Amino acid sequence: PAPRLASLTRGCGALRCWPKRYAQRNSSEGLPAHTMTNGSARFGRKIIGYTPDGKQVYANDLSSEAFGEILLQKDPADGICNICLKEFSALSEEHVPPKCTGNRGRYRFISYLNFMTDSSTKPLGFSQNGIKYRTVCTECNNITLKHCDDAISELFNPFLDDNISQEQFGVSYRPNLVIRGILGHFLSAKTSHVRSTTEDLFVRALQNMSDPIPEQLGFYVLPYTLPEIRIVRDLLLVVNSSPTLFNVMKVYPFAFIVTSERVFAPFPNWHEYFELNPDSYVRLEPLNSNPVRCGWPENSGAQVLGLHAAQSVIAFPA
Repeated sequence: PAPRLASLTRGCGALRCWPKRYAQRNSSEGLPAHTMTNGSARFGRKIIGYTPDGKQVYANDLSSEAFGEILLQKDPADGICNICLKEFSALSEEHVPPKCTGNRGRYRFISYLNFMTDSSTKPLGFSQNGIKYRTVCTECNNITLKHCDDAISELFNPFLDDNISQEQFGVSYRPNLVIRGILGHFLSAKTSHVRSTTEDLFVRALQNMSDPIPEQLGFYVLPYTLPEIRIVRDLLLVVNSSPTLFNVMKVYPFAFIVTSERVFAPFPNWHEYFELNPDSYVRLEPLNSNPVRCGWPENSGAQVLGLHAAQSVIAFPA
């Protein structure tokens, strides 16, 4: 049966939220685990991971054979934390998006790179306890990001229940900390510590809480109504004749779109909160925008997939 809709905003800009638990379950217990690591090209094919016995896994392999649990992590020899850049004997698992958003339980997922090659490809990889990346150290995970995750939890808590009402808008939350946390989770969602100039700005925002968030960044927040999670890293799109780097995180009921420069002037954004004290609260207002389309902006027009496209994922509740 079609899932129930709950209207969450006023007027024509309605945010409509789908209940999250209508996906059919699909059993694959007993399948071997596979590790997705930093991609590289070989004969035009993209390497997205390795099996435990060292076999390379290519993007198009996922469309032709079933895989068990896929661990999004670095090569075991790479112990450098993506955030602090210190080296450790082992890194910790970080939920991306954070667990407090509802990213828990079993997900089927597919590499975004593979999906762009063939959108009919079935997601044959699994994650048993939410989408996780083993790319950051325990301190950055449990201290630096945890402070931001507490603020993200305040934003998402009212929406984790299927019985959503208009009254759940008006909740107090800390937008500045939420922004810094989302930027930090983008840093976690890749299997290389090498940074772009845009990611340098993410680090500044995460590690220098007393400074304003860098004003160059665009931070847009739109309604997102689907149960699938999308994490898209380093997507280069041309907007108004200007090449712009996009990072996209979609998790019900919000789509967070971070750009290397401010290119969507009329869209709902949180730029006014860049200079707000991180621990200052504001009231959440209804998002006066239509829900973002499933594939926007990641599937729109000419695009170049960046270094971390293979670790970008589309995940479905299983």
